[in-house]
Amino acid sequence: MIVAINKIDKTDSKPERVRTELLQYEVQVESLGGDVLDVEVSATKKLNLDKLLETIALQAEILDLKANPERPAEGTVIEAKLDRGRGPVATVLVQRGTLRGGEIVVAGAEWGRVRALVSDVGVAVSEAGPSVPVEVLGFTGTPDAGDRLAVVENEARAREVTDYRARQKRELSIFARGRLRSQFARQAETGFQFAFRFAKIISPLSRVRKIERPFPITSSIMNCVSFGNAKLSAVDNTAHPIVPIAIHG
Repeated sequence: MIVAINKIDKTDSKPERVRTELLQYEVQVESLGGDVLDVEVSATKKLNLDKLLETIALQAEILDLKANPERPAEGTVIEAKLDRGRGPVATVLVQRGTLRGGEIVVAGAEWGRVRALVSDVGVAVSEAGPSVPVEVLGFTGTPDAGDRLAVVENEARAREVTDYRARQKRELSIFARGRLRSQFARQAETGFQFAFRFAKIISPLSRVRKIERPFPITSSIMNCVSFGNAKLSAVDNTAHPIVPIAIHG
Protein backbone atom coordinates (compact mmCIF):
# COMPACT_ATOMS: atom_id res chain seq x y z
CA MET A 1 0.00 0.00 0.00
CA ILE A 2 1.14 3.53 -0.79
CA VAL A 3 -0.58 6.52 0.82
CA ALA A 4 -0.73 9.78 -1.14
CA ILE A 5 -1.40 12.74 1.18
CA ASN A 6 -3.03 15.35 -1.06
CA LYS A 7 -3.58 19.13 -0.82
CA ILE A 8 -0.23 19.95 0.78
CA ASP A 9 -0.33 23.30 -1.04
CA LYS A 10 -3.03 24.50 1.36
CA THR A 11 -1.86 26.79 4.13
CA ASP A 12 -3.78 24.82 6.77
CA SER A 13 -2.68 21.38 5.57
CA LYS A 14 -1.50 19.04 8.33
CA PRO A 15 0.14 15.90 6.86
CA GLU A 16 1.24 14.71 10.30
CA ARG A 17 -2.35 14.75 11.47
CA VAL A 18 -3.33 12.57 8.49
CA ARG A 19 -0.58 10.10 9.36
CA THR A 20 -1.77 9.97 12.95
CA GLU A 21 -5.43 9.46 11.99
CA LEU A 22 -4.44 6.57 9.72
CA LEU A 23 -3.47 4.63 12.84
CA GLN A 24 -7.14 4.09 13.71
CA TYR A 25 -7.43 2.15 10.43
CA GLU A 26 -4.31 0.13 11.32
CA VAL A 27 -2.26 1.91 8.66
CA GLN A 28 1.17 2.85 10.02
CA VAL A 29 3.45 4.81 7.69
CA GLU A 30 7.24 4.56 7.71
CA SER A 31 7.76 7.85 9.53
CA LEU A 32 5.79 6.43 12.48
CA GLY A 33 7.67 3.14 12.52
CA GLY A 34 5.46 1.22 10.10
CA ASP A 35 6.04 -0.31 6.67
CA VAL A 36 3.57 1.74 4.57
CA LEU A 37 5.04 4.28 2.16
CA ASP A 38 3.55 7.76 2.01
CA VAL A 39 4.09 10.69 -0.35
CA GLU A 40 2.91 14.27 0.15
CA VAL A 41 1.40 15.58 -3.11
CA SER A 42 -0.73 18.34 -4.57
CA ALA A 43 -2.88 17.37 -7.53
CA THR A 44 -3.75 20.95 -8.51
CA LYS A 45 -0.19 22.28 -8.22
CA LYS A 46 1.33 19.03 -9.56
CA LEU A 47 3.73 18.81 -6.62
CA ASN A 48 5.61 15.54 -6.01
CA LEU A 49 3.59 13.62 -8.62
CA ASP A 50 6.82 12.39 -10.19
CA LYS A 51 7.95 11.20 -6.75
CA LEU A 52 4.68 9.33 -6.34
CA LEU A 53 5.14 7.58 -9.69
CA GLU A 54 8.70 6.63 -8.78
CA THR A 55 7.50 5.23 -5.47
CA ILE A 56 4.83 3.15 -7.18
CA ALA A 57 7.33 1.79 -9.72
CA LEU A 58 9.85 0.98 -6.98
CA GLN A 59 7.26 -0.79 -4.85
CA ALA A 60 6.02 -2.81 -7.82
CA GLU A 61 9.58 -3.87 -8.61
CA ILE A 62 10.35 -4.86 -5.02
CA LEU A 63 7.11 -6.85 -4.63
CA ASP A 64 7.45 -8.27 -8.17
CA LEU A 65 3.97 -7.14 -9.13
CA LYS A 66 3.22 -8.20 -12.69
CA ALA A 67 0.14 -8.63 -14.87
CA ASN A 68 -0.41 -10.71 -17.98
CA PRO A 69 -1.08 -8.35 -20.91
CA GLU A 70 -2.10 -11.19 -23.23
CA ARG A 71 -5.30 -12.20 -21.45
CA PRO A 72 -8.77 -10.57 -21.81
CA ALA A 73 -8.90 -7.25 -20.04
CA GLU A 74 -10.23 -6.69 -16.54
CA GLY A 75 -10.34 -3.42 -14.67
CA THR A 76 -12.27 -1.07 -12.41
CA VAL A 77 -14.48 1.91 -13.25
CA ILE A 78 -12.97 4.95 -11.53
CA GLU A 79 -15.72 7.36 -12.57
CA ALA A 80 -18.45 7.59 -15.18
CA LYS A 81 -20.56 10.35 -16.69
CA LEU A 82 -23.07 11.00 -19.44
CA ASP A 83 -21.45 13.32 -21.97
CA ARG A 84 -23.81 15.27 -24.21
CA GLY A 85 -21.71 14.76 -27.33
CA ARG A 86 -20.13 11.37 -26.64
CA GLY A 87 -22.76 9.54 -24.62
CA PRO A 88 -21.85 7.38 -21.60
CA VAL A 89 -18.14 7.71 -20.82
CA ALA A 90 -16.39 5.56 -18.22
CA THR A 91 -12.88 6.14 -16.92
CA VAL A 92 -11.39 2.69 -16.42
CA LEU A 93 -8.13 1.54 -14.85
CA VAL A 94 -7.05 -1.64 -16.61
CA GLN A 95 -5.63 -4.11 -14.07
CA ARG A 96 -5.19 -7.29 -16.10
CA GLY A 97 -4.93 -8.02 -19.80
CA THR A 98 -5.19 -5.50 -22.64
CA LEU A 99 -8.34 -3.60 -23.57
CA ARG A 100 -8.77 -3.00 -27.31
CA GLY A 101 -11.21 -1.10 -29.48
CA GLY A 102 -14.15 -3.12 -30.81
CA GLU A 103 -14.26 -5.53 -27.85
CA ILE A 104 -17.49 -6.16 -25.95
CA VAL A 105 -17.25 -5.19 -22.30
CA VAL A 106 -19.45 -5.47 -19.22
CA ALA A 107 -19.31 -3.11 -16.24
CA GLY A 108 -21.85 -3.60 -13.47
CA ALA A 109 -25.32 -3.65 -15.03
CA GLU A 110 -24.16 -1.97 -18.27
CA TRP A 111 -22.48 -3.31 -21.37
CA GLY A 112 -21.28 -2.04 -24.72
CA ARG A 113 -18.84 -2.37 -27.58
CA VAL A 114 -15.70 -0.26 -27.19
CA ARG A 115 -16.12 2.51 -29.74
CA ALA A 116 -13.09 4.55 -28.71
CA LEU A 117 -10.34 4.65 -26.08
CA VAL A 118 -8.97 7.99 -24.88
CA SER A 119 -5.80 8.25 -22.79
CA ASP A 120 -5.36 10.41 -19.69
CA VAL A 121 -3.82 13.16 -21.87
CA GLY A 122 -6.79 13.24 -24.25
CA VAL A 123 -5.21 11.25 -27.10
CA ALA A 124 -7.13 8.46 -28.83
CA VAL A 125 -5.41 5.07 -28.45
CA SER A 126 -6.09 1.66 -29.92
CA GLU A 127 -5.42 -0.35 -26.76
CA ALA A 128 -4.67 -0.04 -23.05
CA GLY A 129 -2.57 -2.46 -21.06
CA PRO A 130 -2.23 -3.15 -17.33
CA SER A 131 -2.10 -0.09 -15.02
CA VAL A 132 -3.21 2.22 -17.85
CA PRO A 133 -6.21 4.53 -17.25
CA VAL A 134 -8.43 5.24 -20.27
CA GLU A 135 -11.82 6.68 -21.08
CA VAL A 136 -14.07 4.04 -22.64
CA LEU A 137 -16.81 5.11 -25.06
CA GLY A 138 -19.56 2.82 -26.31
CA PHE A 139 -21.54 1.78 -23.23
CA THR A 140 -25.32 1.51 -23.55
CA GLY A 141 -25.70 3.18 -20.14
CA THR A 142 -23.61 4.84 -17.46
CA PRO A 143 -21.96 2.35 -15.07
CA ASP A 144 -21.31 3.13 -11.43
CA ALA A 145 -17.94 4.06 -9.96
CA GLY A 146 -16.32 0.95 -8.51
CA ASP A 147 -17.95 -1.46 -10.97
CA ARG A 148 -15.71 -4.21 -12.29
CA LEU A 149 -15.10 -4.16 -16.05
CA ALA A 150 -14.49 -7.34 -18.02
CA VAL A 151 -14.32 -8.35 -21.67
CA VAL A 152 -16.86 -11.00 -22.77
CA GLU A 153 -17.00 -13.12 -25.90
CA ASN A 154 -20.25 -11.91 -27.49
CA GLU A 155 -23.31 -9.69 -27.10
CA ALA A 156 -25.50 -12.57 -25.95
CA ARG A 157 -23.21 -13.21 -23.01
CA ALA A 158 -23.05 -9.49 -22.24
CA ARG A 159 -26.85 -9.19 -22.21
CA GLU A 160 -27.18 -12.26 -20.01
CA VAL A 161 -24.73 -10.91 -17.43
CA THR A 162 -26.17 -7.38 -17.36
CA ASP A 163 -29.79 -8.61 -17.19
CA TYR A 164 -28.89 -10.75 -14.18
CA ARG A 165 -27.11 -7.86 -12.44
CA ALA A 166 -29.93 -5.43 -13.22
CA ARG A 167 -32.42 -7.90 -11.73
CA GLN A 168 -30.27 -8.16 -8.61
CA LYS A 169 -30.19 -4.37 -8.25
CA ARG A 170 -34.00 -4.17 -8.56
CA GLU A 171 -34.50 -6.89 -5.98
CA LEU A 172 -32.06 -5.20 -3.62
CA SER A 173 -33.85 -1.88 -4.09
CA ILE A 174 -37.24 -3.48 -3.37
CA PHE A 175 -35.81 -5.17 -0.27
CA ALA A 176 -34.36 -1.86 0.95
CA ARG A 177 -37.69 -0.08 0.46
CA GLY A 178 -39.46 -2.89 2.33
CA ARG A 179 -37.08 -2.52 5.26
CA LEU A 180 -37.64 1.22 5.27
CA ARG A 181 -41.42 0.75 5.38
CA SER A 182 -41.02 -1.72 8.24
CA GLN A 183 -38.95 0.78 10.19
CA PHE A 184 -41.56 3.49 9.67
CA ALA A 185 -44.29 1.08 10.74
CA ARG A 186 -42.39 0.15 13.91
CA GLN A 187 -41.82 3.81 14.71
CA ALA A 188 -45.50 4.57 14.22
CA GLU A 189 -46.48 1.62 16.42
CA THR A 190 -44.01 2.74 19.09
CA GLY A 191 -45.46 6.25 18.98
CA PHE A 192 -49.01 4.90 19.38
CA GLN A 193 -48.00 2.72 22.31
CA PHE A 194 -46.28 5.68 23.95
CA ALA A 195 -49.37 7.89 23.56
CA PHE A 196 -51.59 5.11 24.88
CA ARG A 197 -49.40 4.51 27.95
CA PHE A 198 -49.14 8.24 28.56
CA ALA A 199 -52.94 8.52 28.51
CA LYS A 200 -53.17 5.69 31.04
CA ILE A 201 -50.78 7.47 33.38
CA ILE A 202 -52.71 10.73 33.20
CA SER A 203 -55.99 9.09 34.08
CA PRO A 204 -55.72 5.53 35.48
CA LEU A 205 -59.38 4.52 35.35
CA SER A 206 -60.77 1.04 35.84
CA ARG A 207 -63.12 1.43 32.88
CA VAL A 208 -63.18 3.15 29.50
CA ARG A 209 -63.93 6.81 29.80
CA LYS A 210 -63.84 9.56 27.20
CA ILE A 211 -62.22 12.90 27.93
CA GLU A 212 -64.69 15.50 26.74
CA ARG A 213 -62.54 18.57 27.27
CA PRO A 214 -58.92 19.38 26.53
CA PHE A 215 -56.42 18.45 29.18
CA PRO A 216 -53.40 20.77 29.49
CA ILE A 217 -49.95 19.17 29.61
CA THR A 218 -47.50 21.27 31.62
CA SER A 219 -43.98 20.74 32.82
CA SER A 220 -45.22 19.63 36.24
CA ILE A 221 -47.01 16.68 34.64
CA MET A 222 -44.15 15.87 32.27
CA ASN A 223 -41.67 15.67 35.14
CA CYS A 224 -43.77 12.95 36.77
CA VAL A 225 -43.68 10.69 33.71
CA SER A 226 -40.88 8.21 33.16
CA PHE A 227 -40.47 4.81 31.50
CA GLY A 228 -37.60 2.90 33.04
CA ASN A 229 -34.47 4.99 32.51
CA ALA A 230 -36.23 7.32 30.03
CA LYS A 231 -37.89 10.52 31.19
CA LEU A 232 -39.99 13.16 29.45
CA SER A 233 -38.96 16.79 29.47
CA ALA A 234 -41.08 19.83 28.61
CA VAL A 235 -39.73 22.19 25.98
CA ASP A 236 -41.69 25.09 27.47
CA ASN A 237 -44.28 25.71 30.16
CA THR A 238 -47.12 26.54 27.77
CA ALA A 239 -50.18 24.33 28.17
CA HIS A 240 -51.09 22.41 25.01
CA PRO A 241 -54.52 20.71 24.72
CA ILE A 242 -55.00 17.02 23.93
CA VAL A 243 -57.74 15.98 21.56
CA PRO A 244 -60.52 13.75 23.02
CA ILE A 245 -59.27 10.16 23.42
CA ALA A 246 -60.45 6.90 24.92
CA ILE A 247 -58.51 5.71 27.94
CA HIS A 248 -58.41 2.04 28.97
CA GLY A 249 -57.84 1.31 32.60
